[in-house]
Amino acid sequence: MKLRKLGSLAVCAAATLAVAACSGGSTSAAGGDSSETVLTVSTIGSVADAALQLGIDRGIFAEEGLKIETIPLTNPPAAVAAAQSGEVDVAFVPVVPFINAVSQGVPLTAVAGADELPAKDTAKFDDGAIVVNPDSGIDSFADLAGKKIAIPARKGVYEVVTTAALVKAGVDPASVEWLSLDFAAALEAVKSGSIDAASLSSPFNAQALGDGMKILGKPTAEAFGEGPVDIYASGQQAVAEKAEALEKFRTAMHKANAYANEHVDDALATGVKMAGFDIKPSEVTPVYWSTELKPETLDEVAATMTDLGFLKEKPDFSKAIMK
Repeated sequence: MKLRKLGSLAVCAAATLAVAACSGGSTSAAGGDSSETVLTVSTIGSVADAALQLGIDRGIFAEEGLKIETIPLTNPPAAVAAAQSGEVDVAFVPVVPFINAVSQGVPLTAVAGADELPAKDTAKFDDGAIVVNPDSGIDSFADLAGKKIAIPARKGVYEVVTTAALVKAGVDPASVEWLSLDFAAALEAVKSGSIDAASLSSPFNAQALGDGMKILGKPTAEAFGEGPVDIYASGQQAVAEKAEALEKFRTAMHKANAYANEHVDDALATGVKMAGFDIKPSEVTPVYWSTELKPETLDEVAATMTDLGFLKEKPDFSKAIMK
């Protein structure tokens, strides 16, 4: 099986939180600038959120006349549903769930890039890992045949990239028992031995190392190389009612991402604080935030998903990316 490039590692934890109804029109909080347009944006609960927060703190969104209100939605299907229903204006969505949704006819539009694995130093920015207990006797992906592997969500980013690694190692993915666990629960389960391996994102993988676990491998960069990781997407309601604001969001988001790339220490410190971990930012895998959204990269991801059997055919992205 020929594997095309894919950079589709997401940072997501499967814990669905309630979503508040989004604010509409050109309104703001009491005492704010009434000319600002409010956009409700979901966050994923990881270091990748840092650029958005820095953009808010540094006034980058305010410069575009936007007021950003954030809502944590750490489960990708919940984020997709919130965008689709209009409960949020913009959702942070890993690229694989976005492609799955588009392939199923869900009217989502990619608005801006969030983070990616760049062409240069690709492995350096791969912040996801398969973690095992050092006492498990598992030393390679070939040893995962018939094992229990935790992933944040079925048919999502981690299942795709782990499947690619298993196929490469000669393991039938159907022999694996896939369990949907959020990152915190997965880490505790692999430590206790109730599961054999866990897919973890930063900073959870750094915490796992601190707890004595070992990294089996980083399947995204190793198997697929450069490409998109996460994006910001909107549903039909936001696209119809707030098109101009979404264009401004794209401009501001990419500016904020560029700022985060230029101030990595500040960005990682912000991300660690947001994630609530007591670890040093230097222990966290760096993130490369996207400064543009390249339509062709979605085609590459979809082609790989098709090769691996996750899609019957590549979806048409002509109407799924904001012009």
